[in-house]
Amino acid sequence: MRAPTTNKRSTDEIVAEIMKFVGCPEVEVYVRKLIDHLRTKPPPFSGNRKENVERAKDLRKRMKKLERMLKAPQSQFLGDRFWSVFWSPLYMPGDVIELNPQTRTYIAQESPRLKHFAEELSFFSSRCDQIIKLKLGQHGAVKYQQRLAVSASRAILREAASYTGTELRLTDSPTGKLCLIASLFFEAATGKYDADLRQACKAVLNAKT
Repeated sequence: MRAPTTNKRSTDEIVAEIMKFVGCPEVEVYVRKLIDHLRTKPPPFSGNRKENVERAKDLRKRMKKLERMLKAPQSQFLGDRFWSVFWSPLYMPGDVIELNPQTRTYIAQESPRLKHFAEELSFFSSRCDQIIKLKLGQHGAVKYQQRLAVSASRAILREAASYTGTELRLTDSPTGKLCLIASLFFEAATGKYDADLRQACKAVLNAKT
């Protein structure tokens, strides 16, 4: 292992150590890009699990309410659409209302449109049910930045393997390249020296895609 240090190391120093483990100078530019990306602290692509469930429940509630409104016999929604077709600001009591010739066609098309809209609402409501059931997203307790560092380590090792034409074998061993390089990426992003990322490596390797 590396000797402890009281001062934060520069990016160049960390990159140089990563390159020793990688053994492929062609990927150095990629290493630096990954470090820049990690320093931006990108949020989980799948979002936070708790927030996803809460938002899905709220959205499902709103869509259910709209579905009930569409199915109501005298829906205010339908009434508004009806009078927007027939009413004219020039209308005075006693006048004869002349309908637009296309009004009948528009009304005939309205039912299929509403049916399609209701089907779309039902579809997205079922999607919300899936999010709630599967609890999609990252758990709040997961050290997500550590997992990003592991993912960066895996990506750079894959890139190096493609250059050298070697077979890529990754393990969660604390002395393996995946863990060692991940620790260096994590240091570059956070300044935290020699972090133990074995659990993060295991989580990334065992994650279902």
